Amino acid sequence: MTARRWLAIGMIPMAAAGLWLFLGNVLAGYSERAAEEAWVVSAEPTEALVARYPQTPVNDDVRRLDELCRPLGIAILPDVGVPRARGPEDDVLAKTSSFVSERQQRGSDERVALPDEVSGFLAAHTGEADAVEAFLDGRPDLRWDQDLGRGGAAPIMPVVGPRQLAAVLLARSLEADARGDAATARRALEASANLIAALQRRAELVVQLVAIAMVAQRNGVLRALRDAPPGWRDRLAREDFRAPVLRSLQLETWTFAHLGGAAGPFVGEKGFWSAVQEPFLAPWLRLSAGDFSRRVHDAAIEARDGDSCSLDPEAFDKAKADAMPRWNILGRIAMPAVLRSWTAVVQGTYDLELTRHVLAARGEESGGGETPPRSLGPSAVCPGVKWQEVVRADGSVSIYPDRDPFPRQKPLGTVSYVLAGK
Repeated sequence: MTARRWLAIGMIPMAAAGLWLFLGNVLAGYSERAAEEAWVVSAEPTEALVARYPQTPVNDDVRRLDELCRPLGIAILPDVGVPRARGPEDDVLAKTSSFVSERQQRGSDERVALPDEVSGFLAAHTGEADAVEAFLDGRPDLRWDQDLGRGGAAPIMPVVGPRQLAAVLLARSLEADARGDAATARRALEASANLIAALQRRAELVVQLVAIAMVAQRNGVLRALRDAPPGWRDRLAREDFRAPVLRSLQLETWTFAHLGGAAGPFVGEKGFWSAVQEPFLAPWLRLSAGDFSRRVHDAAIEARDGDSCSLDPEAFDKAKADAMPRWNILGRIAMPAVLRSWTAVVQGTYDLELTRHVLAARGEESGGGETPPRSLGPSAVCPGVKWQEVVRADGSVSIYPDRDPFPRQKPLGTVSYVLAGK
């Protein structure tokens, strides 16, 4: 074999490598542009989205709230470098949260006494809780660490403390309402709402989902208050989970594309060979990110625009994950549970709708006597579902959907409600 032939054979891998570098980057660029164009049409440019969440450190308002909550056994900020130790108040805080969650799932405004341990805890910490409520009443600008530019290493807001605090405030609201102290009940409810609003301003998908669960707890208390605070029907109508969660899903794709050192598991430690391999891995990583972004987008828009109330979240998400091409190894690993996330949005919005109907019924004058069912109109959340209301002979009012709104899903809470204490 002549030297020229050997040279030609030796050039084949080099030609293939060059072709891959060229075509791979061209295809990656096309994939990235297609995904970005899809997000622009459905949501907003990713650059503008990222600008919504600038890098911020923990601010003084969060530190002050943390100081006020420590006597309650609640840590709003984790101790740096120290794993969170179980505190003596953790058991009663867990019981407080369970009580508030049970209130959210209860389908009537029948009053239920707080567990003795919870009631005793609230009584023993009246002064500390009053100080927290007074601070939150000033609508502090609560900001935890945020730095999207760090990709997978970005700080995540600690949610355990805020969830515990919200439960304490909501339990105080219920307890005050039961003893006829409407002003205290409203103040505690408002404090919880201001705390939840701080979580809703965050970028992370997990924090958005936690915030929806906290709003549902707040709604359960709001439905149960016999002296409902004025103005809440309009406030509930303005609450929107769809846009923030869609933004968080879009940010999931941006984070995937900007993971620092994403090639690390494939090229090993930095060195000569990693420097050689990384340029060849880059087109594949970009293709993976573009494909991942487009698939998350398409799944999210399908969930947003379809009948998400009737879909099976597990089957939907499995189908989307199975449709991911085998070569997109990273995308298959990172693919979020899109419909399960969107289920929280849909059910949370349904819960807002139910609460608005309850508040409207509580504000109506009763004419006395039983009335036939009347339509309250179609649900704006679950297609084909209509709201009904009936006044019973005992004076109670039932608000319910004309059919099961979530036939393939476990409801976030109650899907109907009975007002026994109008």
